[in-house]
Amino acid sequence: MEDNKLYAIIAILIIILIFVILLLSSSDINGAVVSDTVLDNGWYEDGEERFFDSRLLGLEKQISLTYRLDNHNFPSFLTVNTYKTVFMMNEKDLFEKTVEAIENSMKEKKVVLDNQSAKNGYRVLENKHKTMYIVYNGTKLSGNFEEDIRVIGETWNCGESGISVIAVGYSQITNNSNKNTSHWAKIIKDQSNTFSFYSKNNNYEFLGKDGLIFNIECH
Repeated sequence: MEDNKLYAIIAILIIILIFVILLLSSSDINGAVVSDTVLDNGWYEDGEERFFDSRLLGLEKQISLTYRLDNHNFPSFLTVNTYKTVFMMNEKDLFEKTVEAIENSMKEKKVVLDNQSAKNGYRVLENKHKTMYIVYNGTKLSGNFEEDIRVIGETWNCGESGISVIAVGYSQITNNSNKNTSHWAKIIKDQSNTFSFYSKNNNYEFLGKDGLIFNIECH
């Protein structure tokens, strides 16, 4: 008799577990996006690069959106990754995942990162979230020229949506003997001039409200 009660309890627990799994797996994930209001001067969301993944019976989900610039001389892009997990990642895990995402992405593009140039810190976006960022200088061989590359990884948890966001931005700033940092500035600029260390002659190129990452919406 006791055994029957035990089996009944186990069966009920299994049913409850299955119900919870199905409930969580059916929940939607709203991906973080760059506000349409700042997609100008050739920047657009590349629909062919959209990516969705679901793991652990739907308990973990990922959405990736990529924004590109129609400029072949100075290619630039921003990938916004949204993660929904059973338990939101802590800051340390998020930062490590961001560095890993940068390393994997740059390896695919055959970019050599200058780890000595890495700078990291915190800032607050237009969405009021405090983020962690890391920026690198890098190089990529193009024909007979070694082009200069700049890369940023930025991450935060969006408690309102129950998601974690990792943004990876890339910009080639040289083409042969020509240099153009305006696309890089578009990716990273903000109202606080956080990245003023990239400026020369105090020209405020990295100061503005229309930066792509600065205007990511996550809730």
